[in-house]
Amino acid sequence: MLLIDRDKREASKLSTDKVSEPGRSTVFYDLMPTEKSKAEVVRLNQAGHELRPTDPAAAEELFRKALNLRKHDPTSWYNLGVCRYYASDLIEAVACYRHALRFEPEMKVAWNNLGSALFELGRAADAEEAFDSGIRIDPSYPKFFLGKANLAAVRGDFEQARDHLRRALEIDPQYQPARIALRRLYAEE
Repeated sequence: MLLIDRDKREASKLSTDKVSEPGRSTVFYDLMPTEKSKAEVVRLNQAGHELRPTDPAAAEELFRKALNLRKHDPTSWYNLGVCRYYASDLIEAVACYRHALRFEPEMKVAWNNLGSALFELGRAADAEEAFDSGIRIDPSYPKFFLGKANLAAVRGDFEQARDHLRRALEIDPQYQPARIALRRLYAEE
């Protein structure tokens, strides 16, 4: 028989002489209750989020611990992706963002970061697809349009880039990255 130790998260065999009914096949499970594990995952993600700017390695370790508790947690996958992105491991970041989106398909920050990472990897078509997927989910998120503007500028389509930046500024007139990018586009001409 199998006994799962909740504190160590390990399985161990239970001798059959401790079973009251001989011949009966029983498995004992003592897994961490779902609500308790959710609360611990939230705590680990919050602690990692606070640590990431000053100690990214420690933050990444906390996000990995959260994933050991709940491997389908989209926030943990997203946070791990951010760590990998800032560690310049873009391929791993893309994989983490895709995992996050598998478990929470409407996570707009994951769509945006996925598009940005794919853009940096030189996969423009995939990046555009990620930004477009994000726009279908939330057309009022200006970061998607900034990403599309960057793609258009790399292609040399500056008019389309300006259109995307104007759209971002229509959504949020105070969105500084779009303002700066629009000024640069006008200055380059």
